Amino acid sequence: MNRHEHCREGSNGAKGFVSALGAGLILAPTLAAVCAESDGAQTGALAGPIEEVVVVGTRRAGLAADHTLVMVNGKRRHRGAVIAWLVPKASEGAQGPDLSVIPGIAVERVEVLADGASAQYGSDAVAGVMNFVLKSARGETPGGLSWDVSAGTGASDVEFFINNTVNAALGPANPPDFRFDLGDYAQKETGVNLDMAYVLDLAPFASATHLAFGAEWWVEQFRIQGGEPASWARTFSRNGVAVDLQSQGFTAASNGFPGFSPDTAGAWRQSNSAVYADLETDVRDNWAIGVAVRSEEHQDFGATTNGKLSSRLELGRGLALPGTLSTGFRVPTPGQSNAINATSKIGGEGAERQLSIVATIAPTSTVGLALGGAALKPERSVNASAGLVFASERATAKLDCFRIRVRDRLALSRDIELNRPDLGAGRVREDLIGQLERGGLTSARSWNYIKYFTNDFTTLTSGCEASGRYRVTALGGVTTLSGIFNAIRTRVEHFTAGGPLDDAREIRDHEAGLPQTRYLLSVTHGRGRFDFSARYSRHGG
Repeated sequence: MNRHEHCREGSNGAKGFVSALGAGLILAPTLAAVCAESDGAQTGALAGPIEEVVVVGTRRAGLAADHTLVMVNGKRRHRGAVIAWLVPKASEGAQGPDLSVIPGIAVERVEVLADGASAQYGSDAVAGVMNFVLKSARGETPGGLSWDVSAGTGASDVEFFINNTVNAALGPANPPDFRFDLGDYAQKETGVNLDMAYVLDLAPFASATHLAFGAEWWVEQFRIQGGEPASWARTFSRNGVAVDLQSQGFTAASNGFPGFSPDTAGAWRQSNSAVYADLETDVRDNWAIGVAVRSEEHQDFGATTNGKLSSRLELGRGLALPGTLSTGFRVPTPGQSNAINATSKIGGEGAERQLSIVATIAPTSTVGLALGGAALKPERSVNASAGLVFASERATAKLDCFRIRVRDRLALSRDIELNRPDLGAGRVREDLIGQLERGGLTSARSWNYIKYFTNDFTTLTSGCEASGRYRVTALGGVTTLSGIFNAIRTRVEHFTAGGPLDDAREIRDHEAGLPQTRYLLSVTHGRGRFDFSARYSRHGG
């Protein structure tokens, strides 16, 4: 069996992978809401009972969408080329996999490791792992030394275009169909894995010892392809003479979304290699422990080593106490370090707030550096969790509490004023606009505010989730009652005074931009070939 299949038997953390056949999913847009119950069987020393899983997107524990590692059939899923710009602050700037390409009918089950798992799976697993097991996936090989060698590649390409608009600086030279090809974002990733597992029978322990170890190499590339000249040009030629309407106040580049000029196009890559080891055993008949460690070497960010300790103590009568303590990390993507984007949104403060164009620039660009930007750093995290689990033939219940502290957290800076001529000549940064234009950003004069990615603050996210399920035979079938309640709070613990995130609105949005409580109640009745279900959910502040 490969490493991930071994994990399904409970080798990767005190709570193991929680599996569900057709687990309750709300994933955009083709993985529609589906709900099914499992048989409650034990899946391994640490895994405990299988439970219904409810996941909203891939954002877990109040963190960003790309703080959760997504896998398909046990292999890391490549990121999408799209970077999230107009989303709540917790996920603003996130670049995660595109799940919309996975048809719901192809999913056999979803496995969720809710603890931090960077010590086992590397970057992006700060808040855990989701593994989509597709139908007709490879099976497991029991006992002895097993190994798996795999290689894979994936790509995502997003083409941008805009219709029914103009490049004002081109005047009569605009395309006759008023359609502009703006360029594209492309993300490509390639990985090679060697995973090995071995079952040892060591006398001091109460059960067999599961050992997993291996290595991984991964490379990713982000590319910006330039758009057609009409989408970014600021001059045009008439009778062999260059005409510059921008100098007369006309805005350059396609209105609404400027195209990518050759100066902003390019390709950026980063690679990493890693080795890991993972051990799990029962030290007593009722006490299982796990230890994992992973070391990685990143091309742009150096070396890092992370570890995880996990425990599950069976108390009898269906009760158990699981707990974990782990360290984690997440490296910025090449897209986050280099992407350029202009978005229409509300900008400004107080009476000056209005619909504005807010642009994101690279933090290491000339203007980014002038405004306090710097080369991005990896996020570092410490994750602790503890809980109480109960399981019987008809009922299951769980209380799970966690704390995740993330240092050097990656986020977009506050909006920095660039060009507000409506408020006076003193509110126009001609020096910065000139630098941006000389760098190929021909539409910079139309931008009102700019921002960039930065590592400038520390957050503490903590919360608890209570869930339960009760199954009874009634009305000629099986009725299942289930419910979940969670409360999650994020607090900004540290930021640089006067720095890129020193803004009351930004801090408030990070702390309260997402619902802090969630209720979910469901009733499912199965009778013969038919299932009937009702669900009520509520998200609160």
